[in-house]
Amino acid sequence: MALAIGVNAIAFRLWNISLRSPLEVTRDILASLRAPRRLVGGAIRFLGGLALLAMSLTAVAAYCSSVRDVGILETWMLLSGLAVTVLLAERQTSASR
Repeated sequence: MALAIGVNAIAFRLWNISLRSPLEVTRDILASLRAPRRLVGGAIRFLGGLALLAMSLTAVAAYCSSVRDVGILETWMLLSGLAVTVLLAERQTSASR
């Protein structure tokens, strides 16, 4: 389970979810539409994050006996990974001050 949490945290960190507001994400997406290199880079990061989430799902599925259990456990692993990402981001921003 720790593997799934870690992989989810890496995916969220790759997407930089914990450090940007939804408004900043929207601005970045709109700006990347005008710059093809940024759009390609964003697409690669997005696909990389999806691949990491698929790896996490595979790790969780190995421990579960039913599809229902996979859904419940993966939801908790996603939330735990997001919490780890937020905690590490807060530590990083406080250390840089």
